[in-house]
Formats: sequence, structure tokens, C-alpha cells
Amino acid sequence: MSEEFRFETQRDYINYSKKMHGYSKAVSKLLDLVTGYIQWAEDQARLGKRVSYTAGSWDAPLFYGCNTIPIAFTELGRLGSRQAITLAENQFLTPKESCSMVNSMLGEWYMRKDGPIKKVLLTTGICEAIVMAGELIKKEGYKLHFIEDIFLPKWLSEDEQEERIRFFTRELRDAAKFLLDGKEPDETKISEEIKRLNRIIDKVHHIIDLRRDKPLYIKSLPTMYLLCGLGHLYGRPEVFEDVVTELEEELLHDNPEFDNNKNVIPVVWVGARGQEFGVYHAVDICGGAIVGWIAVNNYTRKYPEDVPPLESITRYLFGNTQSRNLPIIHRNQAIEREVQKVNAKGVILYGYVGCALQGVQTELQRAYLKERGITSLGIEGTFQVGQPSGQLLTRVSAFMEMLA
Repeated sequence: MSEEFRFETQRDYINYSKKMHGYSKAVSKLLDLVTGYIQWAEDQARLGKRVSYTAGSWDAPLFYGCNTIPIAFTELGRLGSRQAITLAENQFLTPKESCSMVNSMLGEWYMRKDGPIKKVLLTTGICEAIVMAGELIKKEGYKLHFIEDIFLPKWLSEDEQEERIRFFTRELRDAAKFLLDGKEPDETKISEEIKRLNRIIDKVHHIIDLRRDKPLYIKSLPTMYLLCGLGHLYGRPEVFEDVVTELEEELLHDNPEFDNNKNVIPVVWVGARGQEFGVYHAVDICGGAIVGWIAVNNYTRKYPEDVPPLESITRYLFGNTQSRNLPIIHRNQAIEREVQKVNAKGVILYGYVGCALQGVQTELQRAYLKERGITSLGIEGTFQVGQPSGQLLTRVSAFMEMLA
């Protein structure tokens, strides 16, 4: 790692990243947004503002259009407590082999059961385990609302697809009423939030394109956080948009010391955005750069503005080739296109320990990539706060050395 820093928590990696990006005010501001996100949202809830837990992947326009601050439960776990998983196992008697993300969320929610935030909005399509976790925390005083998810394979007739689109749009209206304590949503406000997020998506897309020529200007960890921000805007959409704009302007300036990318090993990251920041650090110190991303926050796709806003959110979600609501072949093809686009030497497929669905998906993806001569590494990380295992880091380092 580094002799100057001891990496014991996720915050240690963020602090290290801030130091390594001392030349970039925008990256520093982004990481400050990250570390202050949960506390700021909780403070707003204590002041009487609407705040709700959610997945924080595609639902930002819905939340802000309903004057509600989203807390992405993934961010809650990333910078959470070391005791969360153990607490969940003891309090809810979850098996140790359960998904570490789900156990982490249960522990974090249990520790906050007497806090100011009681609402949790989930979609049933996230995974069966997180839905069961939601049911478990009901008795702790949380108010839950489930959006019934749908599967939208391309082989459905046009009429069948449109009927499912209409069904999910109705589900979004019910979700909006849940956030608004029974009131009807202001669709004009939701439409304004869609336009704002589309502006930000354009800027982030441009940043990712610019970064391919300067892959070391923004290293892997802050790039991950930049993409995650598309799902929830860190509770402060105006501030996040300003940071993104400033970062775009920085990359447009001449930075000759970052222009040489010939010796950088380009990699595509697929799947969950890792909890174990040491994996990103290992890629960087081995001379690599994650220049392509296939995850739920798709920076290449915008929300349509020519349809009603709730329908727009639906069509964004179900037209997203990186969504779980489409057959895996669409995601595999998206990976292949991204590899070709960024001229990547390899692909890292990341999932969480205990997630059976992700394990099967990873094997299918590895087989698909192998048939096409694309080198990949499938790894399983954990949501436990702290350093990744030495074995995991060794595998990542060996993979990068092989690509070199």
C-alpha cells in the first residue's frame, strides 16, 4: 500500500485519495460531499425535511421531485460501522453466509431505529434478500413501501411491453404518494428534476470521455463516487452539479503531466461498486486505470423528456442495458461494447460475498467474455468495513500484472 498512510477504514482511503488529488479542487469537493452525505441528510431530517432510505440508483428525479432527500443504503454501508454485520447476525439471527450487503444494511438500520428517518423505499427487483431485510426492520418502527418490479424481455410484443410500462409507472405514482405522505406528486417538479439530472449525465459522460486521455487525473475511487452520485446526488443536487461542472472544466484545461496514457493498463469494471476501496487502490498502484464502467448508474443514457415524467423514469430504467430487468445477454453485449470502446485489456467482475445471483451472473459473463477472447477476473468482496483480504488484493495484483 503506502508507507505514509495506514488503511484501516474506508475513510482512510478517501483521505488518501484527497491527498493524491491535491491538484484538483473539484475532486476534493466531491469527496467532501461523499463523507458528509449521511450526516447532512440525517441533520436535515431532524430539521423536519423529508428524508427516506432507498437504493439510490435511478430514483433521484422521483425523490427530489417529491421534495425528499434520498439516503442510498449502499452509501450508508460504505462509511458505516464495523459492528453492523455482527449486530445483524446477532439481532436478526441471519446466517453468516448471508449476503454481506444485506447484513450490513440490517445492522445500520437497527442502530438507527430511534433516529429521525423512518421511511424506506425499495423495489422488489433489487434482490430477494434485501426485500426480506426490509420486512425484518418493520418491527423496529420503519415505514416501508415496495415498488413491484417487472421483467421486460425484448421478446414481448409491443402491446405487452407497453402494458408493463404502464404498470410500473403506476407503481412510481404510488411510491411518490408514499414519499409525500399521501399527496399527489407535482409532475412539473419531477420533470424539472429530470432535466437537471440529464444535464449532469451529459457532463459526467463528457468527463469520462475526457478521462480516457488523462486516466490518472481522476483515479479509480473518486471516479466510482462520481458515477454513484448520479443515483442520489449526495442529497444536494445543486452542489453536486456545481462540482461536476468544475471537474469538467478542470479536465478541459491543459494538464500535460497527465496526458500520457500509453503506459496505463485500461480496465473495465462490471457489477457492484466495490465496498473494499483497497481493490481500486490495488488497480491504481499496479499501473492500471478503470476507464470503463458497467453498473446501475449508466452515464451514457438520459431520461426521455418527450413523455410524462413518471413514464420517463420508467422508460429510462427499462431501456437501460445495464439494468437487471433485462436478460443478461443485453448486459453482456454492453460489456463487450465498452471493452471495444475504451480498448480495455481486461474486465473486473465484482460481486458481494453471499450473493448467489451475482455469482451465477459472473460465471455467465466470464464464459461470454472468454468466447470473445476478453480476459476477465471474477472477485467477491464484502460490505464489512475495513481492508480487503490479502488474498483478494493478491488476485487483483496478479491479474493486473498478467494484463501488463
